Amino acid sequence: MRDTSHRSYRNGTDLQNEGRSSCSRGWPVGKAILGLGVLAVGILLTLDNLDIMDVENLFDYWPALLILLGLSHLIQPGRDRRLGAGLLWLVVGTLLLLNTMDFWTFNVWELWPLLLVLLGAQLLWRAITRGRRQVDPESASFFDATAVMGGVQRHIACDDFQGGDATAMLGGCEIDLSDCGSAGEPAEIHTFAFWGGVELRVPDDWEVQVRGTAIMGAFEDKTRGLASQGGKVLIVRGFAIMGGVEIKH
Repeated sequence: MRDTSHRSYRNGTDLQNEGRSSCSRGWPVGKAILGLGVLAVGILLTLDNLDIMDVENLFDYWPALLILLGLSHLIQPGRDRRLGAGLLWLVVGTLLLLNTMDFWTFNVWELWPLLLVLLGAQLLWRAITRGRRQVDPESASFFDATAVMGGVQRHIACDDFQGGDATAMLGGCEIDLSDCGSAGEPAEIHTFAFWGGVELRVPDDWEVQVRGTAIMGAFEDKTRGLASQGGKVLIVRGFAIMGGVEIKH
């Protein structure tokens, strides 16, 4: 029994150290691209202020920054890649750039149904990917909560929490994980808040990594910071559209 627990602790530690070392070796290409775009804008504005160069129409091309933002999400390595957010900013930036350049003129507010397209695509994608997971949906270590014009409250208690899905549309989901153990591999929670909110309560010794995208909304991590060695790692993904996702102890 002693050897088993030692092996589990060692493997968890090695997994975290391996993740940290791979991140330290990897070069953040996505941030570099976004940084170069902001750097170029700053240089051009400086030249304009010094009357060295006229960039009066520069702000007409501001959607190019959204395109760079989308690319920065798409080319991230491994688990840091945000496919949904990258495609969203890439499409929005391209449409707005075409509009400002008069290649295709339209009223921006005419595109609001795209939010419904995004909602449907997100739910469909989560249903497909959930079918591929090696997780028993009836297990206590996995939860699925959906609140539409209402509220859902769940209390999960297990030794090895594996993950879950939380969807809130004009409603709220409250998920209490405070009685879950800290053993096992990293867990992932996929969230979607559309005019609603998702609240996650986690144990004190969990490390939370937020990798969600907020559009006129917010992801708020109110936890105390990194977990101790061998502690649980929780990855929170998803979208907050005119809504919010809050993680706290």
